[in-house]
Amino acid sequence: MVFRRPPPPAFLPRSQQVDPNQLVLRIDPDPALRLILASQGAAGTTAQAVHMDLPFAAELGRPPEPYERLLRDALTGEHSLFTREDVVEETWRILRPMIDHPPKPVSYPRGSWGPIGADELLRGHPGRQLPWLPDTGT
Repeated sequence: MVFRRPPPPAFLPRSQQVDPNQLVLRIDPDPALRLILASQGAAGTTAQAVHMDLPFAAELGRPPEPYERLLRDALTGEHSLFTREDVVEETWRILRPMIDHPPKPVSYPRGSWGPIGADELLRGHPGRQLPWLPDTGT
């Protein structure tokens, strides 16, 4: 989630923009929360992004494996993770034209973050950022 851009802080020239604060949720692998805040740099004349990370496992312990949770919910009658039939049918109705007449695949360089068209989808919205991957300790 990208918050509104803050007004320029007093320690920066008015012409210098500060990036908006962000709240990033990492679902998998290793679920976590990251808060990215604009903060005054050590010299006091710049703004820098400060990352505050909260790995859920460190605070909450190991969550159940996905199928472990799904099976438990099925056995106890908890339906919130199961898709209703009308939703499945509506999904098929929406996707059927694309399945019957698939769009032409778009090529892009190996190792890149995808085709240029993906960036065009985000035009006018906060830019995408590279994935936040868990620290492997290497």
